Order: sequence, then structure tokens, then C-alpha cells
Amino acid sequence: MNVNSIMRKKLADEAQTEGTFDKKVDELLKEANNLTTLCGVEMGIVVHKEGEDNAVMWPSLEISTGSLQKFLNFPEPQRAEGMSTHVDFLEQLVAVEASKVAEDRERLQMRKAQHLLAQVTTGEKRMEELDFHELQGLASFASEMLRNIENREKELEGEGSGSSSG
Repeated sequence: MNVNSIMRKKLADEAQTEGTFDKKVDELLKEANNLTTLCGVEMGIVVHKEGEDNAVMWPSLEISTGSLQKFLNFPEPQRAEGMSTHVDFLEQLVAVEASKVAEDRERLQMRKAQHLLAQVTTGEKRMEELDFHELQGLASFASEMLRNIENREKELEGEGSGSSSG
């Protein structure tokens, strides 16, 4: 089952809650150990349940304290440079997705214009029937095709001059 489709709610049974908590903490610590080994990063984890005096510190209290002190000794700008907040991460994801959407829109506009050009050349539509936006789409499509032709022409010239000089 997909993790995102699981309903998140507080467990009613205290024994089940404790078991789930212990299991998830073990999984978290194993994953942290894997990350430090595979990626060569320093990591420290503190897990604390509210109202209890049994915090789990990984890898150990001494190492975690040393790592935290080492981190705090860096100047503030240098500390912030290596940190990523959840908001930063989400903003990066949104930016990537927005750029994908923009590329998809551009591709869709080119396909629409290509289809429209096909309709005009086959006589299915006449140029006089096209509205302003359709004409703009055709103009953009033509400009893009001309750029592609120019780029290809430069490629071929480069290949031709490269092979004749050898």
C-alpha cells in the first residue's frame, strides 16, 4: 500500500502505540546508519517522547554532543548554507514541476500549431478562417522550425568543415 494513502491518526491502544513507536525509531536509526555509511555524512538523531525521560540519542550521547557542538561552532552563514528546510525543499520541487508544466505547455502549443498547419495545407481549413491566437501559434511554430533548421545547418557545416580539414 502506498504510504501516502495510509490514514494517519493516533493509535488508541497504548501497547500498539509503544510497539509502533519502537519499530519506527529502529527503522529511522537503521536508515540514518545507512546514510552515514553510504554517503559519508555526519548525522545525529534525538528522539524524545513528551512527558518521558528516555530520549534516544544516536549514534551516542558523546558523538551527538560533539557533532552538535562542531555544527554550532560554524559561523551562522556557513551553518545556514548547509541546511535545508522543508519549505526550501518544497519550493525546489514546485520550481521543477512549474518548469515541466511550462515545457509541456510549449510542446502542446507547438503540436496544436503543427496540426493547424496540416489542416491548412490539406485544405481542411483556410488561412482566412484562423483567428488571431491561431495565427500567433502558427507564427511561433514557423519561428521554432526556422531556428531548428538554422541549428541543423550549423551542425552540418561544422561536420563538413571538420571532416574536410582532416
